[in-house]
Amino acid sequence: MHNQNEIHYFAANSALQLGFIYQNTNKKLAKTYFEKAISFEGHQYEESITQKAKLALKKL
Repeated sequence: MHNQNEIHYFAANSALQLGFIYQNTNKKLAKTYFEKAISFEGHQYEESITQKAKLALKKL
């Protein structure tokens, strides 16, 4: 069974990866996913994922 922090990590990382997938074809959807990745808090990789998503948002 996964704990809550692992679930938040998986969700945040999935949102980040979806943002990367859409960044060249659908910027509006990519922005939504990057913002969603930033919104997940309290997981082990929060700082790293947030930093990557914020950088990607600046590049859109």
